[in-house]
Amino acid sequence: MLYLTSSSPSAIRDALITAFRASLVATASISGDIPSLIHLLATLSEIPPLEPSAQALLDRARSILTSGPPLSMNVELADGEELPVALHTLNQGAVWACLVGGGANPDLEDRVLQGAQDEEPHTTRMHDKIRNALAPEAKCLWFLCRKFFFSLNVAEKDGECYQHAWSYIFYHHRMYMDRLFMLGTANHTAFTRARMPRALEVYSDDLTRIARTPKGLWGWGDGGHGQLGFESFEFNDPTRLTFPNIAPTSPSSRPACPLGRSTGW
Repeated sequence: MLYLTSSSPSAIRDALITAFRASLVATASISGDIPSLIHLLATLSEIPPLEPSAQALLDRARSILTSGPPLSMNVELADGEELPVALHTLNQGAVWACLVGGGANPDLEDRVLQGAQDEEPHTTRMHDKIRNALAPEAKCLWFLCRKFFFSLNVAEKDGECYQHAWSYIFYHHRMYMDRLFMLGTANHTAFTRARMPRALEVYSDDLTRIARTPKGLWGWGDGGHGQLGFESFEFNDPTRLTFPNIAPTSPSSRPACPLGRSTGW
């Protein structure tokens, strides 16, 4: 505890200097510039009342400075308390899909571009399209909170991806928790969510992809040789595949089986 023995300017100055040095010693084990933080909080507390919306932002800033930002993971809840309705409280698959769909670049190490350059080293126009679609500045979105970065890491570990480059044609897709995003430089300027039911498995060749979903088979890409059940030399968006030449199976055509057993149909 510091006491002023005099109210003279020099005594006040010496007391403040002593207090500042004491704060440096007391907070030496805490990261950050604590004395400056204390000064900032004091300055904010002197701001007169503002308009409601501005005051709410100011109060939130002061709360973060004094208590820290709200946790995005490992949030401790009291009995009966529920998680807040917020993006970071969704499961990691939904968080990953929201960010990729919103333009976040999931390729932090530029492996997509490097792979395209390895396959087609002289197709610089294709490389430029990949750079534009996977902009470096869009990587920072994953670092907005711990939950976002965690979702990216889990998707990289447990998800799957595929890419192929041939001449001027480049295709890449990523899938995690049945959500698939594709990037074809001839048709997309960013990762695009595949409009189809959730993909359980994806089978790919150089130009065509077929996904198994709970609602049947869906295919996209090139169908010039009838791979999708029809001829089309342009890129086809995900389309449900049908088999019109196969007669539907009626219950009466199924083989009989003993009561209580299944034929596996």
